[in-house]
Amino acid sequence: MFQKVLREAIARNEKKQTKFSVLMLDIDRFKLINDSLGHTYGDQFLQEVSKRLLACSEGYQASVARMGGDEFTLICEECPNKGAMARLAESLVAAIEVPYHLKQNDFYVSASVGVAVYPDHGTNEEELLQKADQAMYEVKKNGKNGYRFFTSELDEHLHTKIELEADLRKAIQRQELVLYYQPQIQAGSNKMIGVEALARWNHPVKGILSPGVFIPIAEETGMIYEIGTWTLREACRQMREWHLAGGPLIPVSVSLSSQQFHQPNLIDYIREILAETGLEPKYLELEITESMMIDAKVSKSILQELDEFGVKISLDDFGTGYSSLSYLKQFPIHKLKIDRSFIADITKNVNDQAIVATIISMAKNLKMDVIAEGIETKDQLEFLTRNSCEEIQGYYFSRPLSAPQVEAAFFIPQRKEKNK
Repeated sequence: MFQKVLREAIARNEKKQTKFSVLMLDIDRFKLINDSLGHTYGDQFLQEVSKRLLACSEGYQASVARMGGDEFTLICEECPNKGAMARLAESLVAAIEVPYHLKQNDFYVSASVGVAVYPDHGTNEEELLQKADQAMYEVKKNGKNGYRFFTSELDEHLHTKIELEADLRKAIQRQELVLYYQPQIQAGSNKMIGVEALARWNHPVKGILSPGVFIPIAEETGMIYEIGTWTLREACRQMREWHLAGGPLIPVSVSLSSQQFHQPNLIDYIREILAETGLEPKYLELEITESMMIDAKVSKSILQELDEFGVKISLDDFGTGYSSLSYLKQFPIHKLKIDRSFIADITKNVNDQAIVATIISMAKNLKMDVIAEGIETKDQLEFLTRNSCEEIQGYYFSRPLSAPQVEAAFFIPQRKEKNK
């Protein structure tokens, strides 16, 4: 029926040379209601959503359809301009936000809405639905609970993403991935006490690409496990090579993806990579995020195994995720990493100053190391050293460097000193 209505709207507006809009609406967090209350209450919820959509679209000559699951579509023919369309989208988002009283409890959800306009964004059913869908997923990607009109930039972004995805699938086989290493510095002595391994993609056409460009694609497509495994193996291999060449006996820090962390045989996986590369466990530091530890029972078991094996655990982006001080008490965490978002305005923002000083003090009292990342200025460094944060990482000391650059900047001077 929806397809029939959409075809008729296209034919009618083509004849009149007028515009109309297609809205794609997805309910955020519907699965929570379905899973916790069951399908009977899930159906009641969907009926209530339908009533609200119909009420909001009155006066817009709109047809409302449920396409499946928690996805709804609206065809609005009475939308004289973009402002009117925006007002409708805003009212839909606001209506969905009002709590739903189910089984004696209030449940809160939100909506992501994408808007495509005929004929600007498409002249047939498939194009209009595809463009509205693209816009809707852009809303979901950027925090949900809102609306967005389709733009040509979104289309370009999608094509670029599709091309990058195809290229990324071949990148490991073609040996296009490389590791850069950002030195971690002891503030008082300027001595390198560790490095963080950071993946880069040496794309044959686009040049060096940062993780922000390709890691989200890898996560979406499931390639993150393969890339994460390559990164871990290569970082361990390189550090072992440096140790054998007379470089400083320092650890390498590697971020674990959620897929790597939650695999059933993580400890065997780590053991195999260390055995293959010859790196001692004490020289590997695994960075995890707070969001990986929502299931405390499972996480505790994993971390205890790694700790007993001798691998160090660092909690990355501390204070920005699902923060719980009980993690620090329960789990064998060796280091807290203060997120750069707290460092950027630390010389001006008293709240950031208080948070950072508290994290440092807490870490010290819990006998944990603490490192701050994103240090770019002398003033930031001075604040941190005044508050007893001795481990620093950031552009103030060094950008991420290639392996030869690390050797030139840190290892060769040490060898010269030895020879003297």
